[in-house]
Amino acid sequence: MIRPTFPILRFFLLVGMGCIPLHAQTEGTAATNNAPAPTTTSAAEKNSRWLELSKFGFATRYMHVTNSAPTTTVTQLQHRQDLAGRFKFDAAGKVSLHFWLNSGRRFTAGWNETAAGPRRANVNLYLKHLFLSVQPVRGIEAQYGGFDFLRGQHTEITTYNNDGFLTGQRLILRRPKELFFDEVAATYGYFGDLNLPNLNKRYHRLKQANYHQFLVSKTLGKRAAVSFDYTFVSGAETLRQAIKLTAKETRIADAVRFENYQRVDVHRAYGFALLAEKAVTKKLSVTYGYTQIDRNYGNVNADKVFTGKHLYLLGSYALTPALTFQLYHGHLLEKPSVVLPVRTRTEIVLRYNLLQKLQEHGWFKS
Repeated sequence: MIRPTFPILRFFLLVGMGCIPLHAQTEGTAATNNAPAPTTTSAAEKNSRWLELSKFGFATRYMHVTNSAPTTTVTQLQHRQDLAGRFKFDAAGKVSLHFWLNSGRRFTAGWNETAAGPRRANVNLYLKHLFLSVQPVRGIEAQYGGFDFLRGQHTEITTYNNDGFLTGQRLILRRPKELFFDEVAATYGYFGDLNLPNLNKRYHRLKQANYHQFLVSKTLGKRAAVSFDYTFVSGAETLRQAIKLTAKETRIADAVRFENYQRVDVHRAYGFALLAEKAVTKKLSVTYGYTQIDRNYGNVNADKVFTGKHLYLLGSYALTPALTFQLYHGHLLEKPSVVLPVRTRTEIVLRYNLLQKLQEHGWFKS
């Protein structure tokens, strides 16, 4: 069901833009009165005044996937590029334009193929996220444009793929003293166009809506964090709950995460993931567990598992501060009556964090 949207951000945009000249005037007055001595500004400070990068890196992986038939569906060497950050219209970043450039041609794909494999090599780079963020006062943020999903303590396994995209508007409140919760958020937008990653071809969706979400999250002392959300997508209603607990006393895990969902009307179903995280050494960490996703979920979540009952094992080793080696293996634990897309999946990944190298050389703040 698609309905016209009703903008909720006009007030925040006007107030936020008004903060820019006020802030500049205040700084100018202070400079006149105090007359501070000239200081040397570093390259990182100069660059970060206007541009902040949150992600800039490259990766390559070998992936082998079989379905439950079983038939090999993917055996390919792939490559990936990511560039994400924000342009700041004022020094404090109260008004900023966020962006994310990424490879991959689908909602669940952030990778391109190389010639090493049966598929044709390709080089795609799309603007998947671009949204305006306005923070008129502390603890209140309004967003408008193309952005990621809010997941709380959930992962992509029981929500939506990390490479996915959404268009719309969002209001986030981070005022725990007044509202109890650390974060309260409402999102209203359009979910779809799964094979159209380029936001430049999806701007018209800002006038439509088939998705809304209400989410709250809370940190409970030093040992736990929880989140709850209600999501409506094209008539289907889903409730989600997740908790992450520190568990260092067990020695087999530093933290344990339990996340689950209930689809309460269309194709009623239940699913969950139970994951443990452990730092084995300073360089080696592992995440392992069990996932169970219903067959009608839609294959819009983590493509490592999609649907079915899987064992999950991910290891990550820091070869250098900027270069990381990862190994993933997942295995289906059931014999389904229909063909599921993932029976076994193995990934060998090398990730290079170029942003960290730029920070080390003083180009951007860490």
